[in-house]
Amino acid sequence: MRLTTSFFAALMTAAFAIPAVAQLNIQTSSTSDLDALPVGQPFTIEITLTTPAPEAQGLTLRVAEIDDTVIAFDSATFANAGVFGAADGGSIFGTLEEIAPGFFAYSDGIDSILADAVDNGTNVVLFDGVSTGTPNGAGPDVFTITFDALQEGTMELEIGAVESFGDAFVSRVNGTTFPTTLLSVTVPEPGSAAASLAALGSVMGVVGIRRRRND
Repeated sequence: MRLTTSFFAALMTAAFAIPAVAQLNIQTSSTSDLDALPVGQPFTIEITLTTPAPEAQGLTLRVAEIDDTVIAFDSATFANAGVFGAADGGSIFGTLEEIAPGFFAYSDGIDSILADAVDNGTNVVLFDGVSTGTPNGAGPDVFTITFDALQEGTMELEIGAVESFGDAFVSRVNGTTFPTTLLSVTVPEPGSAAASLAALGSVMGVVGIRRRRND
């Protein structure tokens, strides 16, 4: 659906001569230790989007720079699915609609988009939509994406509207921008965490013996 966002991005860029300033705030969090993920363990990243005012018109949200030999995409969800596009909802978007013949309409809400989330191995598209209705909120909108740890390795994920893929965030106020955030993920060598703990235990044991001898 990237063509939809690109179409609207071009339209909005032509309509606004204001210098572009990123107005989409992207925050990430996880209950897992992303610096030491055990092989075979699934882990979830929570992606929270907010804007300073109701201004969002278009967005492609992607997780890129994935090393698919280290982690594999599992699933994705959108926490605000029940209120997406509703007048009293918390979404940063207004109603998602068809903007030109041949472009898909999103009037049935976010669930249908996430059901078609695209896993390209090295990147995953979580959302790609354009709102022709009036934006009704500033968020937060929360996406979650789950991966499985496969083998040791480290990567720095790029999350947001990744310009190199033709993604964009389109604002009614500040035109087209490409906001992203980086998140480091490490799967250590199997057994290395246990070895580190064992080494630490040995050191503490030696310290304990020395203390007893000194006493």
